[in-house]
Amino acid sequence: MAVNPLDLQTNFMQINSISKKEVLSKEQEILKQEYVTDLLKKESEKNTEDVREAKDIDNLEHTNDRNKNKKDSEHKNKNAETEEANESETVAKTVLREDGVGIKIDTVG
Repeated sequence: MAVNPLDLQTNFMQINSISKKEVLSKEQEILKQEYVTDLLKKESEKNTEDVREAKDIDNLEHTNDRNKNKKDSEHKNKNAETEEANESETVAKTVLREDGVGIKIDTVG
């Protein structure tokens, strides 16, 4: 039984068309997965960017008052630290400076 060239040609054409369909079906699955992941990513970004509605404004005011009190106490602590540093610098300057020392420089030798 001999094989006709025409039969071989039709056989290869069918194999080629089937392989193209298989490749397209695999690519479609991958594209669907990528599309779903993109949608989920966009939705999560939207959720993170959304501003939540304030339900209890009184509690927010109290937290602002607490934050203000903390800032005031931190400011006082910083002022106290800078005053202590200034005092220590003035004490160091007075201790290091003696009368008549370092005023005249002997350049003759």
